[in-house]
Amino acid sequence: SLSVNAYGKTVFTYSFDPCDYGIKGICPLPADKTFSAKGTVNIPNNYAEQIPSIAFAIPDLDGYARLTLNNSDSGEEIACFQSSIT
Repeated sequence: SLSVNAYGKTVFTYSFDPCDYGIKGICPLPADKTFSAKGTVNIPNNYAEQIPSIAFAIPDLDGYARLTLNNSDSGEEIACFQSSIT
């Protein structure tokens, strides 16, 4: 799932299967836990519209995006990536 947090509030969460997007290097996730992946996931308009427009106009946005990968069989979290949004 991909979630975006701004000023301490989760703005939206979008759950998807990265394998559906053909992201090479991540499907399946290598067992050695060292991998490189690159891909693009377009956020559907109904999710993108949940981000207040002021968030794009503030020069010092305090936020982050987090991508969490879960095992498709057990639901167990197996990876988490987080990046600041400024």
